[in-house]
Amino acid sequence: MSGRRTAMSWLGENGFRCVDGDDVRTGVCGLAGEVPMVTIAQDGKDVDRLSNVSMSFILAIDAPHGVRWRRQMERGGGRLEDFVKESDSLMYDCENKGTPLRTWMRKATLRALNQGSLEEFYSQLEGLDLRNPVHARPSWDMYFLQLAVLASKRTNCMKRAVGAVIVKNNRVVSTGYNGTPSGLKNCSEGGCKRCNSFARMGLSLDACLCLHAEENAIIEAGSSRCEDATLYSSLFPCLACTKLIMQVGITRLIYNSSYATDERAEAMMISSGIQVLQGGPL
Repeated sequence: MSGRRTAMSWLGENGFRCVDGDDVRTGVCGLAGEVPMVTIAQDGKDVDRLSNVSMSFILAIDAPHGVRWRRQMERGGGRLEDFVKESDSLMYDCENKGTPLRTWMRKATLRALNQGSLEEFYSQLEGLDLRNPVHARPSWDMYFLQLAVLASKRTNCMKRAVGAVIVKNNRVVSTGYNGTPSGLKNCSEGGCKRCNSFARMGLSLDACLCLHAEENAIIEAGSSRCEDATLYSSLFPCLACTKLIMQVGITRLIYNSSYATDERAEAMMISSGIQVLQGGPL
């Protein structure tokens, strides 16, 4: 009742090749070429089997419980208890059929919420740009930006996790994340009093002992390897890091999230000729 088969029908009418899941898994359907393929996963176990298919991505389609129950009543009704039991079995894998659909839906590349009219649902599907190959294979910029976000998970800073990657000619030069310098206690272990206090974001930065992710990446790379390189950062650089970026000759910045105090920093970068771009959703 969430709209999977409705979506399948719409995709088939709009140039997609509708195939059986078993054919996708075994390769019987062959290469898609210029015609993208689409199939329906029935449950978590089915998604488990399909998830390793190369050049594929998951589109999660859902609808509120109330909407799905209303649709079921319009199609012949049934008992609410049975409806809830079936829904819970699919979403939470109550019968041990594989990874719960709830888990896969959180991991899905794209999501559609089918809670209105058919026209609204079709418009939503069209807006997802499902033919775009970056859904199955990320562009270089998205790939390296994802690496920066991954690097942020190594942070030991108590305030905010930030990661950075310096890339030249599509090759990783260095990575960095924020935290206290070598030889000091990790920030998470009390190494920086400012970060372990109630200091507000962007204030008392002169008292912070942590190195920023961009600083660490630049130090690791050295100025000569930074010239004409691209910096990927999970967070827009602060003013101090901006000056470092400009000084070592980095020419592109791709960032994921904005920072509350980045207006002057962005203006400085743009005035110096650095290309500044914000990446899309990861």
